[in-house]
Amino acid sequence: MQDHFDAPHVGFAHNLFGKFEMEVLKTIVNTAEDGRFYLVDTVEKDGKLWLVTAWLEKGFLPERMVRIDDLRACKATPSPDGRQRAHYALDKPLPRALFDGSDLGDLKYQYEVRDGDEV
Repeated sequence: MQDHFDAPHVGFAHNLFGKFEMEVLKTIVNTAEDGRFYLVDTVEKDGKLWLVTAWLEKGFLPERMVRIDDLRACKATPSPDGRQRAHYALDKPLPRALFDGSDLGDLKYQYEVRDGDEV
């Protein structure tokens, strides 16, 4: 996860060799365990908004996605200097296990997560 606040990278992946084309946005997320804030890649897929916590191939193939449109994701507001650092923000801290690739345990019943072939 990116732990600093630069201007967000927004881009479209190229549709090469039949790969899925995605616009990559940014969401401000904080983790429940340490309260730190992170900028996390975010995509819209199947009409839903997803954090991409791991990529197999950046912009083309997510490895793990966590659905956030049902977690009260709101549009982020620009900073006082007018820079837009993120597109969305979550007001609820998320468990670090959603991001670090570890076993989800009971979290798989609390969050909609897609891994590997489910993506």
